[in-house]
This record gives sequence, structure tokens and C-alpha cells, in this order.
Amino acid sequence: MKGDHIIGNKKTVPTGKSLDLNAFRRLVLTELSTPELLDDARPLFLGFSRKEISAMAEHPERYGRKILKLSDYMYLRSGYYKRLIDYFADQAVINYTIDTRILSADMYSRDKKLLLNEYVSFAAFAEKLSLGREIHNILRTLYKNDVCYIFISESAGDMTYHYLDPMICGISSVTAGNVFQFCVNKRALTPSKLASLPPALKRLIETSPESAERVAVPPECSLCLKYNCDVPFPCPPFLTMIADILLIDEILAVGDTNFQT
Repeated sequence: MKGDHIIGNKKTVPTGKSLDLNAFRRLVLTELSTPELLDDARPLFLGFSRKEISAMAEHPERYGRKILKLSDYMYLRSGYYKRLIDYFADQAVINYTIDTRILSADMYSRDKKLLLNEYVSFAAFAEKLSLGREIHNILRTLYKNDVCYIFISESAGDMTYHYLDPMICGISSVTAGNVFQFCVNKRALTPSKLASLPPALKRLIETSPESAERVAVPPECSLCLKYNCDVPFPCPPFLTMIADILLIDEILAVGDTNFQT
């Protein structure tokens, strides 16, 4: 099906029947939101039924990591859920200061030029982290999955943040507050998932002992944060709103169907 094409400020002549994207979007949302597709006997994509979605939203502690698949699915399927997460993730702003207070008497005996070099070096490292740019992606992952597992690879110019699949990772220890150390579960790795990992992490896993089921990711190249750090199971902050969002989608879909008929 071919439609209009816009090149620069010029619109080309249609070469066939055009595709009404708004009508197509309404059709897709209607099909996904129709009560028959949400019936218990007819599971949705990823195997979620209406009854199961409601149960998972009300009792997340019973479903473990399956909740993460539901949240990922809703982020792709529901415009309301996606906009809610994106709105709060985009509000984040990072400002930091480097504390230069003298907290030890030994510092007075150190060379001032050496201290200045250390300060400049740390300031350059803080800038290289680019947290001001990356904070939106970090928060988006936290709001969507409650926990984010990040492998950081460093190059000459900057640092790259690799967001790992939470289904293959697990928290191994607490560092401080909401900051944790994590490990990768080798038994959860398929050949395709292993191939998609950053090269440095892939080498770390491949060189680990065969008897080891989990591989700890070194703290110097990892970042693990959890939003709801007071609960041991995954609990995305907007999970309980999913049932209400599905109800809104269903009401709008019924309205669109009645309008079209």
C-alpha cells in the first residue's frame, strides 16, 4: 500500500491509495481493547488475560518477574501508560557539586598541586559519566521495571550505558540505599541473549567457571538501582494503575466502535 511522501517541503504525487494512519491506529487500539480479546479464554499477546492482568496489578508479590513482562507490554500497548512513565522520567534534572571540604588533618600536609590535579581529574570523570543526559533513560527503566541493571563500558571519549534484560539479572548485595550490586544468571542466557550483551560483559561470562550459575558484575563497571527498595520482588510504581488504564481504553474503544457503526 503506497501513500504520499514528503521530501523536504515538497509533497510528492500519490502513487496509490493512501494509508490513513489515524484510522489504522484506532483500528489497532480497538482490536487490542475489544472485550472479546480480553476474555479469559482468549489470552492477549504475551499470554495475559483480563483476569490475570487485574490479579497481577493487585497482588504483584505472587507473580515475581512475570510482572516485568506485563509492564513492558503495557508500555508498548497503552498510550496512557507510556505517557505516564515518560512524563515523570522527563522531569528529572541532575545537578551536582564536588565537596572540597578538608575532613582530615593529613590533607594539610599534602602537596596543593597534587590536590588540584586530583580535583580536576575527578571533575572530568564526573562529566564523562554524562548522568545529566542519561538520567531520563535510567528513570524510565525504573518506572517501567522497578529495577535497572546497567553495564557501563568506557571509551576514550565517553561512557556507554548498556541496559540489561532484567529477566537475566538479579540483585546480589546492597551497596547503599537504593544502590545495589547485581549478577547475571547464566542459566537464563540463550545464545541470542548472550550474543546481544556488550563484548566486555560477554567475555566476563564466557571466562567464568562452568560450575558458576551466576556471574557477579564488577562494581566499577555496573550500576543497579531499585525504585521500591523496601520490597524484595519487582513492583513498578505505576503497576496498580494498569487495571484502570485498561478500563479507559475499553471505554474509548467502545465509543469509537459505536461512532464507526
